[in-house]
Amino acid sequence: MFKVPKIVHAFIEEAPDIALILLVAGLASLLVRVLFKKVKDLIIERMNKRGDSNAFDTERNVKTIESVLERTVRLFIWASAILACLNKLRIDISPILTGAGVVGLAVGFGSQALIKDVISGLFLLIENQIRINDSVMINTVAGSVEEVNLRTTVIRAENGAIHIFPNGSITSIANFSRQFSFYVLEYTVASNADPRQAFDLLTKIVDEMREEVEYKNVLLAPVEIHGVDKIRENGVGLRARIKTIPGKNFAVGREINRRVLERFPAAGIPLANGDVNVRISGGELAGAAEAALTRENIKAMIREVQREDAAIEAKADPTE
Repeated sequence: MFKVPKIVHAFIEEAPDIALILLVAGLASLLVRVLFKKVKDLIIERMNKRGDSNAFDTERNVKTIESVLERTVRLFIWASAILACLNKLRIDISPILTGAGVVGLAVGFGSQALIKDVISGLFLLIENQIRINDSVMINTVAGSVEEVNLRTTVIRAENGAIHIFPNGSITSIANFSRQFSFYVLEYTVASNADPRQAFDLLTKIVDEMREEVEYKNVLLAPVEIHGVDKIRENGVGLRARIKTIPGKNFAVGREINRRVLERFPAAGIPLANGDVNVRISGGELAGAAEAALTRENIKAMIREVQREDAAIEAKADPTE
């Protein structure tokens, strides 16, 4: 007579209890999700009333912490449910619990990096250093924060690549999404240009943008004029700065640069070019140099260089 395996027999006998355990775990998991959402909304409402920060920053901060805690609690619920089901199937779970204890001990002694990552992750969350959707630079890699976990932080770079950082390896964080952002405007105009005229036109360009629908809620203040920053061989360096809402500084800066490129030359403010003028002085030496640098002589020198390069390539090519 066919003998039913013990585990199948136990499953048939305990099926109602196993189904009940899984049902309770599912309901508990759903309840945790709803509860955390309610708590998140309540915390956001309370913090907004207190005026600790703007609503946008508050929601991102609470959402980051809520997602980590919710995942941890739900993982604990389902792990407990699985162990209870195994116990109902008359599978001895004591080795599993013992093994878990041994693994935990091994982790405590041997996985120092993991502990460092978790502790660093806790401080990232507690100190509110970064939040989901923040625009940041972590260890010289810039991107948008997609996940903040206890052990790792995930950001998506501008080119779409995902970068995963163990929290213990993060040595520096630059957050571009807090309260406001700046964009530094640097231009080099010709030496004969009037810096005051250039700054007046730049101020006019920014003021016009502040009246436009697309930018009036993005630009937070008039342009800050820093003045003449450097005097270079090919022109004069001008420097200014604009203040925008978080994360919009680069887009606004590019638009200002485009308008400057169009309107400065049209207003008689020439932008500097990369040409370098060389003046040779010294009597007869200067005259000889000027005579030597005629158009035909320059062409002849170029042709000579090309012939020499061709000869070198022919010697280096074994098929020639």
